[in-house]
Amino acid sequence: MARAIWLLLLCCVLPMPGVAAPVFHGRAAFEGPRAEPVSNDLRWLWHHRVLRLGVLGSDQPPLDILGTGRAYEGITADYAGLVAEHLHLNMQVQVFDSFEAAAAALREGTVDLLGSVTAQQALQAGLRLSQPYAEDHPLLLAQEHKAVIQGAEPLRLVMVDGYRTPEQVSQYYPQASLQVHPTAFSALATLALDQADLYLGNALIARYVQGRSPFSGVEEVGHAALPRQGIGFAMLDNGTPLPRLVDAVLEGISVAQHARIQARWSSLASGPRSAQAVQLSEAQQRWLADNPKVRVLVDDQVLPLSYRDSKGQLRGLTLDVLQLITRRTGLEFDVQAGADVEQMIGQVTRGQAQLIAGLPYSDSLAQRLGFSRAYLSASRVLVSRTGAQAPASLEQLAGRRVALVWGSAMVEPVAGSLSAGAQALAARPTGSAARGCRWTGGRSLADP
Repeated sequence: MARAIWLLLLCCVLPMPGVAAPVFHGRAAFEGPRAEPVSNDLRWLWHHRVLRLGVLGSDQPPLDILGTGRAYEGITADYAGLVAEHLHLNMQVQVFDSFEAAAAALREGTVDLLGSVTAQQALQAGLRLSQPYAEDHPLLLAQEHKAVIQGAEPLRLVMVDGYRTPEQVSQYYPQASLQVHPTAFSALATLALDQADLYLGNALIARYVQGRSPFSGVEEVGHAALPRQGIGFAMLDNGTPLPRLVDAVLEGISVAQHARIQARWSSLASGPRSAQAVQLSEAQQRWLADNPKVRVLVDDQVLPLSYRDSKGQLRGLTLDVLQLITRRTGLEFDVQAGADVEQMIGQVTRGQAQLIAGLPYSDSLAQRLGFSRAYLSASRVLVSRTGAQAPASLEQLAGRRVALVWGSAMVEPVAGSLSAGAQALAARPTGSAARGCRWTGGRSLADP
């Protein structure tokens, strides 16, 4: 009987802990009259000069979008940018692993305010919440054509960690067995994979994630019974003028400006749009004139990113993104199918190609390559043979043989998930996800 080899693939973009602060990208510009601060406020603003915003490392799109951790944008970034612009302050972003760590930094004076904080979170942490710039409408999602379980029938309910307290969930859904995930994406993936019966979450976030990365067989089934709540900036109520200044700026934002920000980050924004030309600088135009075509390498076995159709032509989401860049900048791409990850990196190093498209970020790969901002995110998956002995978690991989895509960001998480005495697994590098799947199925056991 062929040996079973377990495959763990990275299919998502991870934030980068412990690196430089992300670049702030606020896309809104303040409109309308500006209220002049009084003299005491001016002295405080002059003393500070920088507005330090604390955010969580786990993405909450469209409120907070970090991607690989190199840039910060989203609805909260737009409103924070308006506040900083109005107060003539520079913006600085600091990323934290948890809300508790961010709140502690706020109390210690490391940051000035926290973004995307709900009324419940502010109340529990004893923080002052600004005027809300967004609202949390609790929404329920379930698999299509699957009736929502009512009454006392047990159900598996999944939500983002910290979205609502377990006591609240138990009050409204006493029959629910609660599962928590770090992001809405992973929680919705759990629902799509039939590992949960119901998803509870912020309607704004759930609809955005669904619009950008639609999950097969998942649909809205109605609003949850939990109360709505505002979302704003959390600050200390310690006598400084900052809370009052922030509220004044938020109250001065026009209805039209609010509507533009919401429309910019609507889930519908990911749909088809006219490809408007990007305004390039003179230096960029000169570079483009000297480099009209760039050679790009892709893995042609990574559906739906890059693959060959029935006619042998390269297709996929990655090719669509490259085509959009061509229409908006004029830069053309010569797309070629590469070999495995290590060989493609070698080709780029030798100057035989300039780009590798569709390559997930990892710290080890970032030591050899420069990564663009992310254009897609997806969930991690564990692929194994079907059967009663198939592992359901990383902890169950102890003593197993694991195939990891070469350079994957999952090497350290896999090792860290196992106890010190159970890390006797054989990590076997593979050049591509497709080859790892073949090993897992037992059809090919050749060394990579």
